[in-house]
Amino acid sequence: MAIIEGNSADQTATGGTATGGILPEGTGDLFSAIERVELALARLEDVVARRQAEEQAAAAGQERATLAELSELKSRHRKLRERVSEELQQLDLLLSSLPQ
Repeated sequence: MAIIEGNSADQTATGGTATGGILPEGTGDLFSAIERVELALARLEDVVARRQAEEQAAAAGQERATLAELSELKSRHRKLRERVSEELQQLDLLLSSLPQ
């Protein structure tokens, strides 16, 4: 009805004088409060989204670090296995050269 009569929604909500308003006086404060609540909610949602993104990034970083550590451990294991194998071969040669 406000649009047909040329009133803005704000005039209608606040009881504007053009038509006497549909809503009682002070309703504009209610709409203002609702807008503030919606803005606060939007800010909170932004904070939550940022924190989730930070947590995901941290988890991904930790996963990369774990993979790097695993790779390093595999490399060390391979080198140690090769060294043990070489030392066992040396022992076998020493034992075979001993008189029986």
